[in-house]
Amino acid sequence: MSPARVAQPGCLEPGALSRRRAWLVVVVIGWTFTVATGLGFYSLPVYLNALVHSRGFALTTVSYAVSAFFLVSAIVNVPLGRLIRRVEPRWVMLGGSVLSGLSLFMLGRVDAVWQLYLDFTVFGCGFSASSYLPGTAVIVGLFDQDRARALALALTGGSVGGVVVAPLLARVVAAHGLSATAPWLGLAYLVLAGLPVVLVIRGHLAGAPSPAEEPADAGPATAEESEPTEAAPTRAAPGVSYDVAIRTPAFILVTVAFGVLMADQVGTQVQIVAIGSAMGVGAAGIAVSIMASATVVGRLIGAFALNRVPVVGFAAIMGVLQGAAFCVLALVPGLAGLAAGTVLFGITIGNLTVLIPLVVVELFGLTDYPRIYALSQFGASVGTAGGPAMLAWLHSGFGSYRLPLLILAGISGVASVVVARLRPPSVATVSRPVLRRRPSTRA
Repeated sequence: MSPARVAQPGCLEPGALSRRRAWLVVVVIGWTFTVATGLGFYSLPVYLNALVHSRGFALTTVSYAVSAFFLVSAIVNVPLGRLIRRVEPRWVMLGGSVLSGLSLFMLGRVDAVWQLYLDFTVFGCGFSASSYLPGTAVIVGLFDQDRARALALALTGGSVGGVVVAPLLARVVAAHGLSATAPWLGLAYLVLAGLPVVLVIRGHLAGAPSPAEEPADAGPATAEESEPTEAAPTRAAPGVSYDVAIRTPAFILVTVAFGVLMADQVGTQVQIVAIGSAMGVGAAGIAVSIMASATVVGRLIGAFALNRVPVVGFAAIMGVLQGAAFCVLALVPGLAGLAAGTVLFGITIGNLTVLIPLVVVELFGLTDYPRIYALSQFGASVGTAGGPAMLAWLHSGFGSYRLPLLILAGISGVASVVVARLRPPSVATVSRPVLRRRPSTRA
């Protein structure tokens, strides 16, 4: 009989916390996502409108600054993936909350273009450090059987931020102005997002070296010094190392496939109101509310379905469902087509974001999850950034949304087939020992 698994003290791993405390961590992370997306991601259009109309910045200038926010958020995830394995996640998230709070505090005081770009750059760094990467890393490390449900419920907090916090913030900014509101927004981000994680989330990620365990840098190894001697003992969680994972076909395929699916998704999401108007719906703005509500419902459905359906298979199903949503939007006219297509689309939005980290864990394990996920997410974000431009280009070329949406449906279908065929690296690759350098005896 195999020995019982003993949780490492001070580690965020399955069994390290009581069930009640683990779910409290999920609630706190979900709350942090609500604050971060409500005051950050979903409120960017509010800040853009205020900066253009009350501060006198050109629309293109602010739009490029918002693009810088997204680009920096994607880039900074890569070093964050390494940092979060060395530093307790709560300190990373607190640092991100400090940066985000500072950038919001200064947002109402910028009066030059360089200040605007600097502010949104800092905001992008803070948003990444305080939200999805560290939050999902804690959850995937803390849960085993209930990982999908816990992750889906936490990420639902991000959708709540868009449904509840962003509209409320828009009213406050419209009533009091950005200059008067910004300092309070900065304080709210710091206190509401940073303080709870410091109080509740404690410990290192499982498998992350503590400062006392990290070997001192001995400098570059020579060929003689790097000869294999023995497998280094480790208490790391099972999985594939970062260096091995990024060289596997599975890593390339999962990054490209989800990059394509997210490009199709974001391109359509940004232009959903224009698509509704082209379908002949007068109040096409209703599509935004339908989509946001379906996103929340979709995440709740996925939270329970993922305990019964394989993660990779469910991801492929969501890709097919996204293609079906595009077909409905392309072929069924009027309000009925817009409502049905947007509901299907919202369900996929609610699940695909959850599925990316789950598929990464399924393929590569927990050993280097933060770094592997960060790099894969960066590659997917590059594809995502081109989604709106690609759909706009297709619409301009064909003169309508029908054929472009059908093309996106076909692309999503192909990406779904790729996802369905994803498999973890071979056992021989996974079980390759981590070799320790032989200490040098040279003078």
